[in-house]
Amino acid sequence: MADVVYKPSISDLGAPRISAHIGNLLTSEREEQRAEWSPLRHVIGGIMESRTFDLLMAFIVILNGTLIIYETDQRAAKEEIALWQRAMELCFLAFYSSDIALKVYIYRR
Repeated sequence: MADVVYKPSISDLGAPRISAHIGNLLTSEREEQRAEWSPLRHVIGGIMESRTFDLLMAFIVILNGTLIIYETDQRAAKEEIALWQRAMELCFLAFYSSDIALKVYIYRR
């Protein structure tokens, strides 16, 4: 049985370079847009693009999903939904709405 040798194609060799070039174009375009931002947009943008904010969002989405599962189980058992669950739903709604509104404020064109 013959050994199979992998020979990269031209598209394999060029893909990383093209990807890096596109990434550089997007970065320079983003920097040009940010030059026009107000100081408040810079602050909010810095917070919303941080790793900490991403982790917070992930935690909130997981918490929301967990609450949805719990509430679904309660409804299937014909149990009443507690007041704290309704309050949490409103908190999630406010948080997601604020997130969208701030992103529209930051990334508007």
